[in-house]
Amino acid sequence: MLVEHLIEPQALVKLAESSRNCRDFTREFSKPSPRVVSNFPKFRKLKSVAFCAQDADVGDMEKRRLDELIQFVNEQVKVDRVAPFDGAIDYRDNMISAARQCPVDCILLASTENVPVGIDKVLSIEHFEQGITPLTNQQLVPKVAQRMVQAIGNTLRLSTRITFVDPYFNDRQKMWDPMLAFIDAAVTESPNSSKSIEILFDGSKGRACTAEYLLNKMEREQANLISRLSSLSFKDIRELDNGEALHNRYVITELGAVSFGIGLDERSEHEQDDVFMLNDELYQRRYSQYVELQGFELYEAQCTAPSE
Repeated sequence: MLVEHLIEPQALVKLAESSRNCRDFTREFSKPSPRVVSNFPKFRKLKSVAFCAQDADVGDMEKRRLDELIQFVNEQVKVDRVAPFDGAIDYRDNMISAARQCPVDCILLASTENVPVGIDKVLSIEHFEQGITPLTNQQLVPKVAQRMVQAIGNTLRLSTRITFVDPYFNDRQKMWDPMLAFIDAAVTESPNSSKSIEILFDGSKGRACTAEYLLNKMEREQANLISRLSSLSFKDIRELDNGEALHNRYVITELGAVSFGIGLDERSEHEQDDVFMLNDELYQRRYSQYVELQGFELYEAQCTAPSE
């Protein structure tokens, strides 16, 4: 669901001319919106060019709005895009080059004039002036692997650390095959060079499997796939006394999280699952519980090298 945006500094300068546009930008890049910012180029470069691009004689309010926009962008967790920045060519040309090296979902430009051929997905100040339409943050997804991957594949591709939570996960084909498809989507055309995956389950539920068994099976059958990962972990977790029940299914990354209402297993194209992005409050809570494991007990963990 996530949509990566490369941002032209001049676009922030233009946004700062209108308080309404600034509010819309902040809303559109806050959870549960699927819009996320790329770290290309490094924030320091974006900040420097944006401040230089603003006319020195603009009013104090406009200067303050640009400063607040830049601070907001700085505070966002950004897509880790690995690409060179060539100071000898124009900023926009660097963005186009990065997009051609690895797919970019959208480029935010100050103007749609002279957009290079081959760049189709552009967001501009004109869209904000006309009243930007929020992107959807939820979908009804048929319970087949291909459609499930289509729903969250971009989230997996853009993220560097991914935690799957399904208390009933095991090696049944209808659970195993979608997980392989998710992992493949995570490493295909990814803009980043690091990819760590954790799969959390409760080994006491359903068709019980140990973390060691699941990792051995993965290493034995999918060596080529997991060789493309920085690490792969299986974690058997348990509910704490008087703690929250372990029954929900999530995919949690550093960029955002989605909830699957039914589960991560494959069933039938006639069954549909409610898949939606978590708002910031829920995201922080689930991240603490499942990624930082502050809500559940770690019973057993097995990890490929290098271990985390």
